[in-house]
Amino acid sequence: MGSLVVTALLGGGVVMTAVSRDGSLLRELGLAVVSGSIIGGAFVTVEALLSSAADYRSAQDSLLTILTTTTDLSGIDLSGRDLSGVYLPGRALTAAQLENTVLRGAKLYWADLKHARLMGADLSGADLSGSSLAGADLTDAILRGAVLDDVDLSDAVLARADLTDATMYSACVQRARFDDAVMVRTEITASQLMGADLCAAKALDTAVLRGNQHDPSTRWPVPFAPPPSVELAPNAIAGIGTAAYLELRRARRAAHPGP
Repeated sequence: MGSLVVTALLGGGVVMTAVSRDGSLLRELGLAVVSGSIIGGAFVTVEALLSSAADYRSAQDSLLTILTTTTDLSGIDLSGRDLSGVYLPGRALTAAQLENTVLRGAKLYWADLKHARLMGADLSGADLSGSSLAGADLTDAILRGAVLDDVDLSDAVLARADLTDATMYSACVQRARFDDAVMVRTEITASQLMGADLCAAKALDTAVLRGNQHDPSTRWPVPFAPPPSVELAPNAIAGIGTAAYLELRRARRAAHPGP
C-alpha cells in the first residue's frame, strides 16, 4: 500500500510526515525542513501546556487541602470553582461567596451557610442535611435531587431555583421565597412553611407535600389547594454537634429506609 506525504507549517518551518493511505501515521515526525528549531518550538509549547495542567492540579489539590482541614471558612470566595463531591461536614461558611460554584454531590452536612451567596451554584445531588441556609441567596441555583432534611431556609431566596426531585424533611422554610422556582416532584414533609411565598412556584402541583405546618401568611399559587396544616413541634436538632446529628440521621434512615 502506498503513502501520502503531508506537508504542514510549524513554527515558521515545514514538516513533512509520511501517512499511509488508510490514514495511519508511518512516522511520528517526518523530515524537518528549514530549521531544527521547529521541533524545539513544538516541545516548548507542549511543555507549557503540561506545566499549566500540573499547576492547575496542584492549585486544586492545595485548595481542597485547605477546605478539608479548616473549620471556619466564613466569607471565603469560591465563586466559579469546581468542588464536585467535596466533603465538608460541620464547616462554618457564613456569608461565603459561592456564585456559580459547582458542588454536585457535595457532602455539606450540618454546615453553617447563613447569608451565603449561592446564585447559580450547582448543588445537584448535594446533601445539606442539618445545614443552616437562613438568609442565603440561592437564586438560579440547581438543587436537583438535593437532600435538604432538617435545613433552615428561613428568609432564603430561591428565585428560579431548580428543586426537581429535591427532598425536605423537618425543614424550616419560614418566609423563604420561591419565585419561579421549579418544584417538579419536590418532596416537602413535616416542615415549617409559615410565611413562605410559593405563589409563583412552578409545577407545585407535582410536588409531594405531607404533614407540613403553614398559616394564613403562607402564599400559594392560585388555584392550588394545599393539604391541611398540622401542628409541628420545633425541630429538636438545635444545639447538638455534627457527630450527634449524623448519628440521628443514620438512625432515622435505618428506621425509615428509602431514597
